Parts: sequence; C-alpha cells; structure tokens
Amino acid sequence: MTAPAADQSVSLATLSIRQRLERQVVQMERARLPHLEGWRDIEAFVAPFSSNVDQHQYRVGDGANVIHEAVYFARITLASFLSWGMTNQSRAWRQWAITDADLRESESVKVFTRELNDRAMTILSGSNFYEIMTWTYGEWPAFGTSVVLIEEDEQDVFRYVPLPIGSYTLADDAKGDPIALARTMWTTVRQLVERFATNPDGTVNMGVLSTATQALVRGGHLEVQVKVSHLITPNDTHVPSGTLPEDSLFASYYWETDSPVVPGKRGYLAKEGYREWPAMVFRWKRNAFSPWGVDAPGQLTLGANKSLQSMEADLLMAIEKQVLPPMLVPTDLLPLSLLPAARNAVNTRTGQVAGPLHVVLPAAIERIAAEIDRVVERIQQLWNTRLIIALTGGFGPTREKTAREVEEISQEKFLILGPLLEAASPAFKAGSDREFAIMQRRGLLPDIPPEMEGRTLVVEYTSALAVAQKSVGFRDLQEFGRYAAEFAQATGHPGVLRKLDVEQFMDELALRGGVPPRVVRTDDAVAAIAEAEAEAARQQTAVEQGALEAKAARDLSQAPTGGDTALSALIQGGARGPLAGAAQ
Repeated sequence: MTAPAADQSVSLATLSIRQRLERQVVQMERARLPHLEGWRDIEAFVAPFSSNVDQHQYRVGDGANVIHEAVYFARITLASFLSWGMTNQSRAWRQWAITDADLRESESVKVFTRELNDRAMTILSGSNFYEIMTWTYGEWPAFGTSVVLIEEDEQDVFRYVPLPIGSYTLADDAKGDPIALARTMWTTVRQLVERFATNPDGTVNMGVLSTATQALVRGGHLEVQVKVSHLITPNDTHVPSGTLPEDSLFASYYWETDSPVVPGKRGYLAKEGYREWPAMVFRWKRNAFSPWGVDAPGQLTLGANKSLQSMEADLLMAIEKQVLPPMLVPTDLLPLSLLPAARNAVNTRTGQVAGPLHVVLPAAIERIAAEIDRVVERIQQLWNTRLIIALTGGFGPTREKTAREVEEISQEKFLILGPLLEAASPAFKAGSDREFAIMQRRGLLPDIPPEMEGRTLVVEYTSALAVAQKSVGFRDLQEFGRYAAEFAQATGHPGVLRKLDVEQFMDELALRGGVPPRVVRTDDAVAAIAEAEAEAARQQTAVEQGALEAKAARDLSQAPTGGDTALSALIQGGARGPLAGAAQ
C-alpha cells in the first residue's frame, strides 16, 4: 500500500481522496500492530488451517507445530456447541417482537411478527449463513475477534462474507460500537473486471483499472491475483432521505492496493455505500481501549498449548529411545544390527558387548504423561470442553442421577456458559438490523398493522442457550404454580387461586420456556373464546329452562281435575278468587 507521509501537518485539503483513505487505513492498522504477534502464534498452534494473519497470497496451513491435538478437539467441541446452542438451524433461534407488552397480545400484531420471523428464518436457511457461522464459532474463541460482512444478494437476499483475522482492522465510536472497517483481499483479474469494470449493458470500462491490471487483461492473464483494499467508513455526504450510494450512512471504497496514485485520476475502483452498519463483529470480551476482543480461550491457553506440544515431543522421543535406545558399541562389533532376529558376532576373548548408552526409565515416561494430562486438563477447562461434554453427553461413570439432579446440573452449567450469548448479542443485533433493513428495501416484509405505526421492534433470542438462561425464571414459576395448587387444595380457601392470574401465568411460562408463539393464543383470542363459551352456556341454560317450563306446562295440562286431588282442591278453593274463571 502506498501510504501517505506521517507528517501530521499536511493539510487534508492537499490530499486526494485515495490518499485520505490510505491515511485512515494506516492509522487503523497502527492500532492493530500490538495484536499481530499473538495472532501469529495462535494461527500456528491453534488455527493453522483457517486464518491468514499475514495475508499471504497463496497460504495453506500445515499444522506442523501441533503434535498433541487437544486444542483442536477443544476448539471443535466449543464451535459445535455454539452452533447448536446459539444458531441452530433446526429451530427458531431469534425473533422480532414489539416492546409494548399489551400490544404484542393483539392478534394482528402477533400475525405480523409471526410472518416476519418465518420469512426471515426461511431466507437465512436459503443463504450461506449457517455455513459461515460454523466458521465464525471456530475463529471467534481462538483469536477473540471475528467479523462477518453482510452483503445484499440478488438471488439469496443475504450473503455472508467471513473475514479471516489479520485481513481487516477496526475502529470504534465513542460508545465502543464499530464505526469503520478496513480490509484487504486477493481477487483475480477476471473477478476484478466483472465486479468493478463491467457496465450494466455488458461493456467494459477499462479506465477504472490500474495500468498494470489493464496490461494483464490485454495479455489474457485473467487468473492472476490482485490485492484490493476496501474501506467502510462514515459518509461525510450522508443524506438520510437519499437513495444514491453517495447518500448512504457509510461510504464504501475499493482500490487496488499496490497501484500508484496518479494525479488527475480518482485512484479508486468504486465508491459505494451501506445504509446501515453492514458487519457482525464478535468480540469475546471488550477491552475499553481497543476494538479487539480479549481473554478468549485461544489467547489464554496459548502458553499451555505450546508447552503441551513440547512435552508431547519429549514423550515421543523418550518412548522411541526406550524402544530404540542410542547404543554404545565397541569398534570390534561394528557393523551392528538392531533388527529383530539379527545375529551379531561377539569377541569372546575380550568380552566386549554392545549396550544402551543410557536407559529411559518407565517412571520418567509416566511423569511426562501425567504432566501432559494436567496441561490438557487446564486447556479443556479454559475452553469449557468438559463442561460442554457433561452438558450434552452425560455425567460419566457415576451413579444414575434423578431427573431433578439432571435439571439442576444443566441449569448451573448453562448459567456458566451464559456470558457467551451476551458477548455475541451485539453482533447478532447489528446483523438483525441489517437483515431487517434489506428485507424492507426488497419489499419482503408483511403488511404492517396500523396499530404498529411508530412502534419499536426488538430482537429476542430463543435459541437453546437463551432458553436455558430464561429457564431460571421458568422453574421459579413452576414452583410457584405447584405450591399455589397444593396450598389451595390443602386449605380449600378460594382466595388462593383467585390471586393467580392464570392466563398471564401461562404467557410467562411460554415466554421463559421458549414455546413457539404460534401455539399460544393472544389475550384477545382467549377473551373471545371465553365469551363464546359463556354465550353457549347461556343458550344451553335457556334451552334447559325452556324445556323445564314446557314440561311443567305439559304436566299441568294433563293432570286430572276431578276427584279428591290436590289440584281439584286448589281449583275449588280458588273458585271464589282469581282461579274461579280459569277453572270454568
């Protein structure tokens, strides 16, 4: 990259746009410098196949530094757990909901949010989201930071671009949220022409390419790779109501990294824009003075992993020396064969024999093996490996546990892993905002009910890990409901259950238990059902009452009036009164 001079006295007005962009990138890269050495070590000992810290053009990892694979197993186990626990494709792990608790019970609002969430999850399933998240969950705990760029796609709506550590740098705003991203990437000449030089009508504008790249095109060297820089930064010409790229909230510049700045030329391939922040930035723990995540398992176990590799090499060497020890051989016995069933001549007059130079004692091997086990234990603790296995795969060779014990242990373990979801929430929030905006621009949102105008939608997480965090309150509700029912039965006091709002109680259970919203009726629907049941009961009562009155009238009309009966006595006794006319 052609970097501008470090002299801060140079006025920005004298610099071209390209020089301003490069100056900003240099400043961002300077803040990244302290992390590079540690990332290189993590790349060598933890993630040799998935990262490219020094941005080699044709890098392929070889894993030569890793003899003991404990860290590979720990990394794969944690990545699999995060994929299952936070973004499981087989279940809804995220939903948009309205903040107004009363309004969210409206049937039209519930239909809207249900349709919105169903559409969003369908689009995610058809994109490369889950594939890229699997990669992210391996990168994030290794290096402490992982970034995924979200691009609009004509076919899949969303397209997710993973950025390997070392290929990008970040800058935060005053609140600690990411505000700028610069990255470098290798692209072929063919891709460069297709992406930046091809007009909508199919013609090619060679003028946007550097002189060197134009020469490659003319020579037919279309598969040669060219280094390209990309900067996403706040847009100085932002127009909130604008629709052009230059009106966007964030400006997006591309240029050929190694091309010279030519006076009179703009110096960049394209200026585009993003109307919202376009990247998910995962940070393990926030450092108040840096945009990079810290205290990730890959960082914390780097030293232990290095010593593990050294001890594993020593163990293998000790075993090899024990099996094939270095020999002390008299010159009279040379050449000497150590192959099975070999016959070596011995000088009986001198009594000279061959023997090991030194002996590796079994106790030494056992001691190294025990130390290796101890280091592996430390690595697995920091990667939460044993915790995850216990949570998802049983409890080992112990007595069979009761369902209650299993429940309590699982709750405790999920609580320990809860900070992982909290750390990922800002990235998922940014991704959800970006995806919602893209769906809105593409006309993919359901019809918005009038009562939702001006209301705010929030992102709620319904993944297995999120539900486990909420399950603490779920169990409290269960205990309360069980106690209330037992107390009401024991005392017979009607005020016990009268105190419990059963319908709201069920709503809270569903919310904390991660129950799909479509299986829980709204308050309006429940009220309508209750009214319909009451009306049916009133009608049934009226029918039964009418039947009783009809039967009484029928019995009265068929009753004998002569003779010595109560009815005849009543008629005769009433002949002098109001019944006299009726009797006649």
